[in-house]
Amino acid sequence: MKDSLSENNALQVDPRVFLRYALRYWYLILIGLLGSVLYAYYQVRYSPPTYKTNARMLVKDEYSSWGQEYFLPGMELVSGRNRLINEIGIMKSFPLMNQVAKSLNWNISYFKIGDIKETEQYPSSEFKVEIINGKPKGSYFLRFVNANNFYLSTTRDSLELGEMLKVNEPFVLGTTTVRINKVNPSISIDDDYSIRFRTSDSWARYFQSSLKIDVENQESSILVLSEENQTPNKSIDFLNALMSTYIKWTRDQNNEIVTNTISFVDGQLNSIGDSLV
Repeated sequence: MKDSLSENNALQVDPRVFLRYALRYWYLILIGLLGSVLYAYYQVRYSPPTYKTNARMLVKDEYSSWGQEYFLPGMELVSGRNRLINEIGIMKSFPLMNQVAKSLNWNISYFKIGDIKETEQYPSSEFKVEIINGKPKGSYFLRFVNANNFYLSTTRDSLELGEMLKVNEPFVLGTTTVRINKVNPSISIDDDYSIRFRTSDSWARYFQSSLKIDVENQESSILVLSEENQTPNKSIDFLNALMSTYIKWTRDQNNEIVTNTISFVDGQLNSIGDSLV
């Protein structure tokens, strides 16, 4: 009994003692509050917002069979769950993601660099890059003098140190040849721009890491696809392309199974017919 009373007394804090310490070290509390406010202001003003995009897709049972799971209670749920896991693995596989990347054709990304934030220009941009030959890689920065002339460099700080290039005239980037065309007449000369070249393989690996797939609930076969991105329109197009590619892949697989089954049955019938002659 005495031990419990002593423990309760040890846990109690005298408000007057706490207030006295707070008043004594008020400057530390003020510094902490100011630091928190400045950090929150920096995050809100300088960090680009990130959006989460969701899509739902019903995965139908295309592999129905009269196995033991249809005769033992509860086994049909286990079998269905295994099929869902298999389909999730297929959706996140590199070959399927590579098909999605090729269908999207995001070989070039455009960004506008302001005083505070960098914003991706999607789905439209203030200028277009035409690849004449080769497969360019990496990132480049541009600064337009007007709608007909611009500087280009691999770093933003060295833009004006490079050669001035003309719109609609080809120029060399490493081992490739490109040109800038379709420039908006009112393009900003106060902001810089950047272009980034990316292959379908790198996009496929990015999609594999960014895509999140969950099951809506334990009894359903509805998959919830989600991705977090600073450009929500890009996430929407990616999820739509993924679902379309998966549906086409499933249809092609089913058609191949049907074709092989018909060929097998025809072969068996022909062999039986030959043996009866």
